[in-house]
Amino acid sequence: MGLKEPTDMELSEVIDARPLGAFQVRVALLCALVLIVDAFDSTSIGFVAPRLSAVWHLAPGALGPVFAWGFFGQLLGAVIAGPVADRLGRKAVLIVGAVEFGLGALATTGAYSLESLLVLRLITGLGLGAAAPNALALVTEISPAARRSLMLALVLCGMTLGAASAGVVAARLLPQYGWTSVFAVGGILPLVLAPLLVWGLPESPYFLAIAGNRDAAIARILRKIDPAVPAAAHFVLREARATGLSIQHLFRDGRAGTTILLWTVVFMNNFLIYLFASWLPSLARASGLTEQASVLTGVALNIGGFAGTLAMGWFLGRCSIERLMSLIYVAAAAFIGLLALVAGYRMPMGLFAAAAGFCIVGGQMGANALLAYRHPTFLRATALSFGLAIGRVASIVGPLGAGWVIGLGWSSRATVLLAVIPALCASVAVSWLGRSNRTVQFVSPGQAL
Repeated sequence: MGLKEPTDMELSEVIDARPLGAFQVRVALLCALVLIVDAFDSTSIGFVAPRLSAVWHLAPGALGPVFAWGFFGQLLGAVIAGPVADRLGRKAVLIVGAVEFGLGALATTGAYSLESLLVLRLITGLGLGAAAPNALALVTEISPAARRSLMLALVLCGMTLGAASAGVVAARLLPQYGWTSVFAVGGILPLVLAPLLVWGLPESPYFLAIAGNRDAAIARILRKIDPAVPAAAHFVLREARATGLSIQHLFRDGRAGTTILLWTVVFMNNFLIYLFASWLPSLARASGLTEQASVLTGVALNIGGFAGTLAMGWFLGRCSIERLMSLIYVAAAAFIGLLALVAGYRMPMGLFAAAAGFCIVGGQMGANALLAYRHPTFLRATALSFGLAIGRVASIVGPLGAGWVIGLGWSSRATVLLAVIPALCASVAVSWLGRSNRTVQFVSPGQAL
């Protein structure tokens, strides 16, 4: 009796044909936890800034370079990690990134000068930049097409939850334990999480299929989704593949225009996110609010962002996402203008900060989804990483620009009002993206364009 030939199975069809299961939900929750602690460590410096400036007797705007170098570290981490993950896998790069930024946050508790703080935030940023894009890529590639938007929205909510929790923790710990306590929490959390990631995360089955000769490993993963998947199956991935430097493929095969427009949207969106994450508490404090009220204004921004992320996750696939995002950015410009007008008034500032966060962070959910959905497996981690790296460039320019404006003596109201400009630029870019990609639909990773 001869040996039975392995059953050929199209990988995307296997995943997409099965309902969402507990295993995939567990993977999404673990990746969401990564983004929670990632965003906590990324935004905590903004909530700590007013207290740190007072303790170290810093001039207004002096922390701008610290914000910028931290985000520059995230840019470097993303640029390095994306191509590495497209060659070595998502899981390992994600875990190494989480451990690195946890150690960096703990080391930040020992900062003794502006220069030492700058270097430590740069080091921490390397891990922050590596973890997020790989978490998004892994969730995209483990989820069935019908639930992919929901799962991506769930994971991206981790960013807003992490940023909001940083504000809540800072408001509780700063008065009693000082600024170092916030970084201590941010360092311990990812180190505690790391063993859970080693145990609970699989490698991306799409990545394993691209790597080749990994059928047994793919089968072990898919049998956790559906035990009926044959252990001896041969998995086929009918998808574009390429060799050479992955970054160059972002500008080949008709992708150049989409890449430029996506990067423009991501840049403008992140400019707004990190400008407000870094400076809103300080601007609120300068407008006359108490320390606690100024911190809670930043929390309101992130609570609104959480709601916006959930809303965008629901809308994905139900309407023209580019048209919706264009309207959201126009609304963001309006709410930012209103936030500037009510500077100094606690309740109105909190209300309009939440409304602006709904639009800005919700828009970022749409931008990240476009980055993930419009690229094939061999390019997905690179596309996400370089897209997020462009966001990190904006995260440097935004805080530095605001610090420069504040240093010139501009009022809180005028500084916030300037943020209307990038919101309108994002609206124009995403509208153009919609017109230039009318025939493009959201697709399975196995069918990505």
